Amino acid sequence: MLDAIVGGWTISFIGNYASGTPLSFFGSSIPGWNGRASRPDVNNPEGRSMYAGFDSKKFNAAAISQGNNADHRWIAPGLIVDHAPFTLGNAPFALSVRDPYFRNEDLSIQKTFRARQMRIQVRGELLNAFNRHTFGGIITNVLDARFGQITSVSGNRQGQIGVRLEF
Repeated sequence: MLDAIVGGWTISFIGNYASGTPLSFFGSSIPGWNGRASRPDVNNPEGRSMYAGFDSKKFNAAAISQGNNADHRWIAPGLIVDHAPFTLGNAPFALSVRDPYFRNEDLSIQKTFRARQMRIQVRGELLNAFNRHTFGGIITNVLDARFGQITSVSGNRQGQIGVRLEF
């Protein structure tokens, strides 16, 4: 009887963790340069952090459509600027500035037991179990007034339950 209650349980965990991807920045195009946007200038003689100190607790998803919002800034303003006219920018193709990191945990618990001629499996799953959000859509065009701001958020918890009968 104890085995019927305690036995047959399976718990599963999948954790996905990743650092953000490197960002590429763009400035104004140079006439005669195939119409392609060139790289901007990095204006950071003191070697300050390029990050603006984004606080996810102050993020307001409803304010994304309202335009410029300093609380959504991921990149510090003024450190990456447009290049001077008719010059190429000094920024490398990939700075050491990345998108926000990604964290996601999925949990599953299931119980399998027998009843007469059947095997029954009852399962419950939580996808993004801790309801972690992923911020993205960072504006990397230095000519945009919203440069360095996060413009999207994704990730919400989803749950599902299921029953499987095997004859």
